[in-house]
Amino acid sequence: MLAAALGGWLIDNAMFLLGRHAGQRDFVQKQLARGPVPVLRTRIGRHPVAAILGFRFVYGMKTVGAILIGMTPVAWVRFAVLDMVGTLLWALTMCGLGFGVGSSIRSVFGHVQLHLHLGLAAAIFLIGLLAMVSGLRWWKKHGSRPE
Repeated sequence: MLAAALGGWLIDNAMFLLGRHAGQRDFVQKQLARGPVPVLRTRIGRHPVAAILGFRFVYGMKTVGAILIGMTPVAWVRFAVLDMVGTLLWALTMCGLGFGVGSSIRSVFGHVQLHLHLGLAAAIFLIGLLAMVSGLRWWKKHGSRPE
């Protein structure tokens, strides 16, 4: 858990500093003026503590959130301290969920030998990959047609 928190904290701080220094360039500002980013930047500016503590829990915001926060007036020390709290909560949550799911699987299936465990994991991975490829093929064939 501590290794996950430390790794997340280091990456978050690197992305924050990237946003702080590279985010002021004209090219970056032009790119960030499009789409939903201006609204997101305004919300981050209004609620910086909630943004710092919670961005990693929102799917797709882990890296982008730290960069956008780096582009706000939030001081790096404030970000680093709040981010440490956030990454510890995130690591505790993810490790706890992993432990809980693993315990549930073990209670259902019992202790599984390593080779069976790896075979089951490979089979689940291959089934998921097949489903994803089939879904993409179906979408390419049927998804782009006007109705």
